[in-house]
Amino acid sequence: MSAVRMCDKCGDIFSERTDGWSTFVGTKNGRDDRGRPTTTSEQMDMCAACSMPGAITPRLAVGSATGVDRIAQTQTQADRDRILNGDATDAEPPY
Repeated sequence: MSAVRMCDKCGDIFSERTDGWSTFVGTKNGRDDRGRPTTTSEQMDMCAACSMPGAITPRLAVGSATGVDRIAQTQTQADRDRILNGDATDAEPPY
């Protein structure tokens, strides 16, 4: 079984056996608790789609039976809780 990684750009999970993904050391700028500028170096991973813009990468077609896009990064914690609890359904009941 191969290891998995998460893309630091889009958040997708991908296998290390996938072609085209990349890893690099990036510099992150921020401020410490006193407001002084700081820089830290971090190793970052990117999936094939983010590493090679314009490349065609296969994706699963996930239907939205709940009315909430499960892949969207705009999903709130309340949306995730409703999905996990089974409370999020906009589908019409069968008659």
